[in-house]
Amino acid sequence: MMSKDHKRQLLASLLAILFFLGTAGLPVAGYGQLTMGAGGYPTVILDDSWKIKQADSPEFSSPLYNDADWQAIQVPANTQELFPGQTGYLWYRKWIYIEPGKTLYDLGIQLGKIASADEVYVNGYQVGSSGSGRADELDNNKIRIYQIPAAILAADGRNLVAIRVNRYYSNIGGLYSEPVAIGEYSQLINQLIRAESVNFVFSSVFLLLGTALLFFFAIRRQQKELLFFSLGVISLSVYIFYGSQWRYHLGLETTYDTRLYYVAAITVAPVFARFAYVYLEGQQKRDKAVIETMFGYYTRGMLLYAVVTDGLLLLYDNAIFWYYFTTFVSPYLGMLLCGIASLYSLYQFTVVSWDRKLLVFMFGVAFASGMVETVEYESYIPGNFVMWGVMALVLISTMVMANRFFRLQDKVKVYSTGLEKLVDIRTHQLKVMEESRRRLLANISHDLRTPVSSVLGHAELLLEEVVESPDQQRAYIKRIHDKMLGFNRLIQDLFELAKIESQQERFRLAPVVAASLVENIYQKYLYDVQNAGITFENNSRIPPAVRIMADEDRLDQVFANLISNSLRYTSPGGSIAIGCCLADTLPANLSGAGSGQFICFTVADDGIGIEPEQASRIFERFCRGKETARDNPSEHSGLGLAIAKEIILAHSGRIWVDTTVSRGCTIHFLLPAIE
Repeated sequence: MMSKDHKRQLLASLLAILFFLGTAGLPVAGYGQLTMGAGGYPTVILDDSWKIKQADSPEFSSPLYNDADWQAIQVPANTQELFPGQTGYLWYRKWIYIEPGKTLYDLGIQLGKIASADEVYVNGYQVGSSGSGRADELDNNKIRIYQIPAAILAADGRNLVAIRVNRYYSNIGGLYSEPVAIGEYSQLINQLIRAESVNFVFSSVFLLLGTALLFFFAIRRQQKELLFFSLGVISLSVYIFYGSQWRYHLGLETTYDTRLYYVAAITVAPVFARFAYVYLEGQQKRDKAVIETMFGYYTRGMLLYAVVTDGLLLLYDNAIFWYYFTTFVSPYLGMLLCGIASLYSLYQFTVVSWDRKLLVFMFGVAFASGMVETVEYESYIPGNFVMWGVMALVLISTMVMANRFFRLQDKVKVYSTGLEKLVDIRTHQLKVMEESRRRLLANISHDLRTPVSSVLGHAELLLEEVVESPDQQRAYIKRIHDKMLGFNRLIQDLFELAKIESQQERFRLAPVVAASLVENIYQKYLYDVQNAGITFENNSRIPPAVRIMADEDRLDQVFANLISNSLRYTSPGGSIAIGCCLADTLPANLSGAGSGQFICFTVADDGIGIEPEQASRIFERFCRGKETARDNPSEHSGLGLAIAKEIILAHSGRIWVDTTVSRGCTIHFLLPAIE
């Protein structure tokens, strides 16, 4: 994820680039006077008063014509204020002074976007013309730069510049955008290229960004916001490119290029509105979702309108359709769409979370800039508001989506790492289970075959009447009985262990006082232990109020298995001790046991102990220590400690063993205490 410092550095870099591109190549202003210097001559902006007249005559281009009755106007300016709704021709005249005695071989004049046909005269000589007079012709947006031959310049330095503009097909016609400039022809060309570089940069960046996002959508189709955002960015890229002068530098001046320009202009607002809806969908509560639903249907309708209109623009060639579409339908419908989208953004700003307010605010700015763009187009005011408004939205949206992408990428890495660890754990568990299964089958076959073989052998001897003495027959029957008891115990333990491991065994958990539990166990098994000639002790050191949440009968079974195991490996005269205490610290191997207070229960003996290689396996199935004189096949199955371990784990506890050969064995198990 991007850090705050990286975000601030990225934003500062973008602002610096925008400032540099936006201010590079500004021409030097002047007032109609061009002064030669040692290094050549500068560009002069003719931004003071011009003479203007709504009429037409060939004499208007002549320096001999008297224009004293013409109106004065500052150029550039909106001619609709002087001649509202009129058609015909506009003439502009201005006298400029060029230092006499200097020969100028590379002089040029630059005009802004006239939106109609034009003719330019210097001292009565035509130096250039452009446009066809139709407002939908691409050439009408071209910034004109005409070269002025040195031969037509006046010797006294006074030169007349006259411009004739056609207004028959477009009442926009006039010098209403960029100012007129005169200067070195090659320098004018270079200044135009530098001034248009910002459009080219952003058009290229947006095209690459939109293409990349479209590729990401192809990979992750469920993220529809990527589709609409990419289409909006690509449309904006085409709109900026065809709205700049680069199409003229590259020779893209066909009617089809004009149609692409309008297609991009129509597509930008609907797809960005749909992107806003999809991205912010689900932010409202149910009682406020009706506004979101209505806006969703509205954006679908606008997308349908954009698709149908784009198809007509690309396929239908009719001058009347183009005139009404570009004059009435497109501007007012675009203003309506941007206005509703701005209101929706304002509403969303009041309900979304704080981390999305900046993005929603930029939605409002972008749609509001679309409204301003439409107003300035209809009012013939120069400007390019929508490009900067949508550009700000794209930059902010890109940063937000990039930040979101980095967060998702970090989550994917975390999940991938977790899954890899889980796979490793599961693989290890499967290996352990497979090994346990093989040992289980081997042990079961051995433990079942041994008593069955013994029972069959004694039964055959009895059937064949080999044993005739009643005492021997009774002894054989007793052995058969003992073998069958062990066989029955083995089956019961196997079923019980399987039920616990598969979580089919239900535990009746209830608060149990730890001290009372140990005392009850001590009194219950005191006679059996002492009858074996072994000392039995209760070494509990715990406050009487400490309790655990447990199934008391199951813990009784755990103690029974552990005490039985100690009796088996402790000689007469030895000792067995049980007890419990509060566990202030956990052993290093139990660091994952969790937090909170635990109670440690112990069963200790001073018997023969356990070999080191067996200590790590004593809680596995059918793991037995050394055979002793006390061993009785009917009393143990080799599953007691395995069952004890599963019961402790079911109580969210841990169990382990401390042992030394010939010095006894101590088994500990931890259970969480409750308040």
